[in-house]
Amino acid sequence: MRCAASCTDDLRPLPEALIGRPQTAPLTAVERSLLTCPNCGDRLRPHVLWFDETYDERHFRFHSSLEAAAETDLLVIVGTSGATNLPNQVAWAVFQNGGTIIDINPTPNPFSELARRSPEGQFIQQPSGRFLPELIHAIQTIMTDRTRRCP
Repeated sequence: MRCAASCTDDLRPLPEALIGRPQTAPLTAVERSLLTCPNCGDRLRPHVLWFDETYDERHFRFHSSLEAAAETDLLVIVGTSGATNLPNQVAWAVFQNGGTIIDINPTPNPFSELARRSPEGQFIQQPSGRFLPELIHAIQTIMTDRTRRCP
C-alpha cells in the first residue's frame, strides 16, 4: 500500500489484521486506522496501477525496469494476462536483447509466443501453483549440486 495523497513514496505491507477478514464486513475504527497514512493522515491505497493511471518511474520504476530488462538473461513470467504496458515492454526488451523467456500460465497470452521464440524459452501451460514448486525444487537441486562441487 502507499499514501493516496503521495506525501511519501514509502510502501507498506497490508496489515496482518486485515488479511482474511470478510470483504463485506464494516471496518472497525482500529481497522480504519490501519488504512491511514501515518505521515499525513490521508488514506492508504493499494500499490497497483489503476485504469486511469500510467506507469511512471516514481511509483513503478518504469525506466529503470526497462534498463534492467535490457540486461536480463532470463525472465520468468508467472500467471499474468499481459494486458498492461510495462510488463509487455519488459518482455520485449528481454527478447530483443536475446534473453530467454519462460512463461508459466494456464492459458496462452501475449507472452506465450514470445517465450517460444526466445532462445531456449518455453511456454509452460500449467497453473503456477502446480508448476512453481517443481521449478523451485529444481533450482534448489542445481544450487546444492553446484555448492558441493565448489571448494
